[in-house]
Amino acid sequence: MQNKELQVRTLFEKMLADTEEYARTYEHYAKDMKNFNVTVQWKIGPISGYQVYKESEYSHEIDKEIENPDVLIECDDLIIARQF
Repeated sequence: MQNKELQVRTLFEKMLADTEEYARTYEHYAKDMKNFNVTVQWKIGPISGYQVYKESEYSHEIDKEIENPDVLIECDDLIIARQF
Protein backbone atom coordinates (compact mmCIF):
# COMPACT_ATOMS: atom_id res chain seq x y z
CA MET A 1 0.00 0.00 0.00
CA GLN A 2 1.38 3.38 -0.91
CA ASN A 3 2.18 5.85 1.84
CA LYS A 4 -0.50 8.35 0.67
CA GLU A 5 -3.16 5.64 0.68
CA LEU A 6 -2.12 4.44 4.14
CA GLN A 7 -2.28 7.99 5.51
CA VAL A 8 -5.73 8.61 4.04
CA ARG A 9 -7.00 5.20 5.23
CA THR A 10 -5.76 5.93 8.75
CA LEU A 11 -7.46 9.33 8.81
CA PHE A 12 -10.69 7.89 7.36
CA GLU A 13 -10.79 5.08 9.94
CA LYS A 14 -10.17 7.61 12.73
CA MET A 15 -12.96 9.86 11.47
CA LEU A 16 -15.45 6.97 11.49
CA ALA A 17 -14.32 5.76 14.93
CA ASP A 18 -14.46 9.29 16.36
CA THR A 19 -18.00 9.72 15.05
CA GLU A 20 -18.99 6.45 16.71
CA GLU A 21 -17.40 7.52 20.00
CA TYR A 22 -19.19 10.87 19.81
CA ALA A 23 -22.53 9.12 19.21
CA ARG A 24 -22.02 6.94 22.31
CA THR A 25 -20.61 9.62 24.59
CA TYR A 26 -22.68 12.76 24.18
CA GLU A 27 -26.31 12.87 25.28
CA HIS A 28 -27.14 15.82 23.08
CA TYR A 29 -26.22 13.68 20.05
CA ALA A 30 -29.33 11.54 20.58
CA LYS A 31 -31.50 14.67 20.79
CA ASP A 32 -29.94 16.26 17.71
CA MET A 33 -30.20 13.05 15.70
CA LYS A 34 -33.68 12.01 16.86
CA ASN A 35 -35.33 12.28 13.43
CA PHE A 36 -32.18 12.18 11.29
CA ASN A 37 -31.94 9.28 8.84
CA VAL A 38 -29.24 9.28 6.17
CA THR A 39 -26.72 6.93 4.59
CA VAL A 40 -23.37 8.27 3.38
CA GLN A 41 -21.10 6.41 0.97
CA TRP A 42 -17.45 7.45 0.85
CA LYS A 43 -15.11 6.67 -2.05
CA ILE A 44 -11.64 8.07 -1.55
CA GLY A 45 -9.36 6.72 -4.25
CA PRO A 46 -9.29 2.95 -3.67
CA ILE A 47 -10.73 3.33 -0.15
CA SER A 48 -14.45 3.01 0.45
CA GLY A 49 -16.75 2.94 3.41
CA TYR A 50 -20.13 4.07 4.55
CA GLN A 51 -21.94 5.61 7.48
CA VAL A 52 -25.54 5.03 8.55
CA TYR A 53 -27.29 7.57 10.74
CA LYS A 54 -30.63 6.20 11.85
CA GLU A 55 -32.34 8.35 14.44
CA SER A 56 -30.01 8.23 17.46
CA GLU A 57 -28.08 5.19 16.17
CA TYR A 58 -24.86 5.32 14.18
CA SER A 59 -22.94 2.59 12.38
CA HIS A 60 -20.23 2.37 9.77
CA GLU A 61 -18.27 -0.08 7.64
CA ILE A 62 -14.89 0.28 5.97
CA ASP A 63 -14.04 -1.34 2.62
CA LYS A 64 -17.72 -1.83 1.87
CA GLU A 65 -20.36 -0.07 -0.12
CA ILE A 66 -24.04 0.51 0.60
CA GLU A 67 -26.76 0.38 -2.03
CA ASN A 68 -28.52 3.61 -2.92
CA PRO A 69 -26.87 5.96 -0.40
CA ASP A 70 -28.52 9.28 0.30
CA VAL A 71 -25.16 11.04 -0.05
CA LEU A 72 -22.12 10.00 -2.11
CA ILE A 73 -18.79 11.66 -1.39
CA GLU A 74 -16.02 10.88 -3.87
CA CYS A 75 -12.45 12.07 -4.22
CA ASP A 76 -10.04 10.32 -6.57
CA ASP A 77 -7.01 12.38 -5.58
CA LEU A 78 -5.47 11.07 -2.32
CA ILE A 79 -3.34 14.19 -1.91
CA ILE A 80 -6.43 16.39 -1.88
CA ALA A 81 -8.32 13.94 0.35
CA ARG A 82 -5.46 13.92 2.85
CA GLN A 83 -5.73 17.70 3.25
CA PHE A 84 -9.31 17.51 4.48
